[in-house]
Amino acid sequence: MALSIEKQSLEAHVDLCAERYEGLKKDLENMSHRMDRMESDMAARMDKLDDGIEEIKQSLSAKENSALKTLIAVGFSAIVGLIGVCGGLLWYIIQHH
Repeated sequence: MALSIEKQSLEAHVDLCAERYEGLKKDLENMSHRMDRMESDMAARMDKLDDGIEEIKQSLSAKENSALKTLIAVGFSAIVGLIGVCGGLLWYIIQHH
């Protein structure tokens, strides 16, 4: 229907093109707003992800420090134990010779 009117009247064609243009313009504006919202949402999610990764790093670092402290304590205890055993053996040897 619109095509036949457009073929007969240039003014009708211009008016219909203006309406079509306005419709396209509104669609593009809506898409632009949606893209802006999506971009904002994505940035917020990335910030949240970065915070989560940083929290995981801190947690792992704390666990590594804790494990290292435990390892040092166990090693120190073993060394002290060995020194005690060596001292006891030395004392035994001195007493029995």
